[in-house]
Amino acid sequence: MNKVPTKNAMAGSKPVQNPTKNWFLTNAGRRFTLGAAVVAGATTFCMHYIPNTFLLDKYKQFYQMFRGVSEVEVEPYIAKLGEEVMDKLGYHRNDKQLYRYFTAYGFDALHLGSTFSKYGVLIGVPSNFYFKSKADIEYNNITVQGEPIKQKATPEDKDQLLDSLILSDKAKQFALGVQIYEANTAEIFNQSVAPSASIVAYYALSTHFNQKLNGYARPVSYRAFMYTMLGAFVTGMYYCLRDVSTHTMEKQADRKVAKLGLEHAEGGVEYYSKILQRNKVLRRVMGSKGESLFTVSGDVESLVFTPHVPITQRLIGCKKILEELNANPGLAEVTKAPEKSSKRLSPLFMDSKTEEVQSEMKKLNK
Repeated sequence: MNKVPTKNAMAGSKPVQNPTKNWFLTNAGRRFTLGAAVVAGATTFCMHYIPNTFLLDKYKQFYQMFRGVSEVEVEPYIAKLGEEVMDKLGYHRNDKQLYRYFTAYGFDALHLGSTFSKYGVLIGVPSNFYFKSKADIEYNNITVQGEPIKQKATPEDKDQLLDSLILSDKAKQFALGVQIYEANTAEIFNQSVAPSASIVAYYALSTHFNQKLNGYARPVSYRAFMYTMLGAFVTGMYYCLRDVSTHTMEKQADRKVAKLGLEHAEGGVEYYSKILQRNKVLRRVMGSKGESLFTVSGDVESLVFTPHVPITQRLIGCKKILEELNANPGLAEVTKAPEKSSKRLSPLFMDSKTEEVQSEMKKLNK
């Protein structure tokens, strides 16, 4: 007759682990984690790429300025200013068809899309680009934190703010030129690939160190600490590389447009000076909120990472180029347009009445 194990005999036996607790350590769990990492990477890629391509016109609605229920139309001369810059930058006439303009909410120029996409580019034009004098500005309609600015601004603040919103044509042209140039870079791919690549890198590093350090056999707290450290490392690398890429692109855009000629360099100095002037006024008017948003010099406040080149640095860069051109006007760099376009236009940007464009595109598509 078999003896029934005593309590002491059973004390040394290894308890059966809960199968659901360590499911992620099984082959099925690891396959699921890999799939989740791939899906997360693809999702973050699409979150930036799709709005700037397939859904470009829908994406524009987030920035579009409305008057009532109607979109604020773009003043006709804006396209002329942009085309003049593109001529000096050496853009082919067909490449110009990739650019369209819309009136953007706020007081900063922006761009959506890319010339590397057949859906083209949308240049957001701030409404203050249409102002010719202070009398054109609807001061009572300018709000800060949901309240009319007239309730918070002193007469001196009002005068400085209105002055900061009035730009010369050369300043407007410089701002448009910078956005036009940036949209002709690989920015859309850098901003789309970087976050998805970071997610995949995080998964790869976690798997590598788990295998190398036998992490799967260690306590959950050990793996949690390791995942946290790896996550902080990958996140830091992502933001550093993103900032370096963006800063390089913005500095190149400023330098390229400012070097087109003396008036463009002067336009850059005026444009960035007016932005700093506006931000200083907003810092005073908005109180503690303004102090958290803008520095004393007028730059956008940042804690650790700086997504964009500080305005003060961009102003200094334009001033240096202006000094160089004043000393030697022959340094201006105007590029001649190539005989053929390197871009392929979508039918969306082709005017059916323009036989010249259609003929050129047929040659490109052969």
